[in-house]
Amino acid sequence: LCGVPRSEGWVGRSEAGESRRLWRRQRQRRWRGPPCPTMSAPAVVAAAAGYVAVCLAAWLLGRSGAGPPPKRTVEIARGVHMPLLANGVDTDHHVWLEAGGRHLDTAFLYGDWKQRAVGAAIASSGLPRGDVFLTTKVMCCPTLRCGGVCEGGTTAPVAVNAATYRNVTAQLEHSLSVLGLPSVDLLLLHFPCARWADTAAAWRALERAHAAGHARAIGVSNFNASLLRRLVKIAAIQPAVNQVGFSIAGHPAEHGGENATRYGCLEGSRLYGADDATLRLATARGITTQAYSPLGAISNVDVLGRREVQRVAAAHSREGGARNWTAAQVAFAWLLQQGMGAVTATTDARHAAEALDAAELRLTRREMRSLSRLR
Repeated sequence: LCGVPRSEGWVGRSEAGESRRLWRRQRQRRWRGPPCPTMSAPAVVAAAAGYVAVCLAAWLLGRSGAGPPPKRTVEIARGVHMPLLANGVDTDHHVWLEAGGRHLDTAFLYGDWKQRAVGAAIASSGLPRGDVFLTTKVMCCPTLRCGGVCEGGTTAPVAVNAATYRNVTAQLEHSLSVLGLPSVDLLLLHFPCARWADTAAAWRALERAHAAGHARAIGVSNFNASLLRRLVKIAAIQPAVNQVGFSIAGHPAEHGGENATRYGCLEGSRLYGADDATLRLATARGITTQAYSPLGAISNVDVLGRREVQRVAAAHSREGGARNWTAAQVAFAWLLQQGMGAVTATTDARHAAEALDAAELRLTRREMRSLSRLR
């Protein structure tokens, strides 16, 4: 180095154990290194301009460059890897599995016929059981704002006695029997109960189901930030997932959850955790957020009709050349690049392929911000 003395190094004033006399002696040594080169004024200006250009390019790349590639799976609990894209609600899941989908979502509330269809699709797929990730849900009754689903009897979605509706363990046993399986990969509490004590008791039942081997991971659905914060304080096992209604321009929905119908509870509102505050809390706690109704049906939002969504799809189609990206794929990619899962519902082979291919689409950071601002 230029200007460095040919010694074993400079002894700093702050080095422990060195005397002030040694410091002065080292300081008085003659410099024996080669002289530092001088730079002309134009060279200094050119070097500074180059440095500024590099910094500006890095800043622009950070603002508008391609975001991180979306993941296809996420580890929600130790050794439990959940495919981020799932198919739910429908009664025919063969198309989804044939298209390459490996996650099916169902629930006690959906009815025996739909859970039975999920079990039949897995059994007839020819796939090893371990290759298909299965989520089901049990209810917490009486539930918050959706009391009609907990009444039991012939008017309820599932024809079982009312006592089963109020017993989480009985619901799980019934669901496993209908599915024809000894366990599921993920068990969710579908809604919070109307009373916190009942919610806490239901969560303890899920923890017992996990300990008994009936579920590899457990989580919740439709929990807002306040309830989620309260749950993690008392949980022996932290929830792995919070499944909420979430979409572009629908986080939360404008309807706020009011005017709930008998069985349609207008999920997608802040009441059910479909807002950015709940997402931030879940992310901070290591809880994976999974979005149902990712195309906006629950939120009463026409995601596919939004001009900005269509513009982003068209821009990537022009860049890719041979590939035409759709508005639906942009909606899925927006979720996936945030580390969120998505539960769609389709029996159409083309739509299934579109959803699964969305993991290949990389939105820029600028596009992500633009889509996130839509309301």
